[in-house]
Amino acid sequence: MDKKIKLLYTQDILRQSAQCFGIREDSIFELNGFQNFVYSGVVGDRKVILRIAHVTHRNELLIRAELDFIMFLADCGMKVARPIQSLSGDLIHIIDESFVVTAFEKAPGKNAVIAEESNTFYENIGQMVGTIHKFSLHYSSQHSRYEWNDNALLASFKKYCPLELHDNFDRLITEVSALAKEKDTYGLIHGDISPGNYLMMGTMPLLLIMTTRNIAGLFLILLLHYSMKSQFRGLCLEM
Repeated sequence: MDKKIKLLYTQDILRQSAQCFGIREDSIFELNGFQNFVYSGVVGDRKVILRIAHVTHRNELLIRAELDFIMFLADCGMKVARPIQSLSGDLIHIIDESFVVTAFEKAPGKNAVIAEESNTFYENIGQMVGTIHKFSLHYSSQHSRYEWNDNALLASFKKYCPLELHDNFDRLITEVSALAKEKDTYGLIHGDISPGNYLMMGTMPLLLIMTTRNIAGLFLILLLHYSMKSQFRGLCLEM
């Protein structure tokens, strides 16, 4: 998380956020949020998750789009952590015009340990992701979403990578941008299936929704392929 955002964040913002959803102050427990401030807490007799995002990371429109898709998947029968309404009946609250607050049902399960779970567990992740993408073919929303080339890693590529790779980068951007955006090949996908974004319930995963519009997720793979074929064969890209 950006250090500037951490400096802007205060306990008063947390207090106001919790109050919006009726979360007991004595029940709040900080979790390991990466790009957001994330807490567990209790509303009445149920456990919930409170998420506080800075608008520079995810603004209100993007979060409304996210919540809309989560509720769509829930209506399709997927096991997802639904967003919950605040005391005023809203799904989203804005604190100090800078922090976007949402809350969710607390999903069952535990953190998976990467590469240590069963093959069945990882196969089930693939099946669940495939099902989500199948449903997304029939999803329509008025909310805007990130396109694949809005990815923050792509936006900062030239800042951190050697000048010698920039021509390959530009060529791939052009080639991928020219691919057809057809219904069966281009659409809404889960943009970050990593251990921090799923839980484990036995051999079954529960994905935490975070979506983007993508072309089969091939861009960074192609970029690495081009780079390895170049004179920089020994360069390792960590993105």
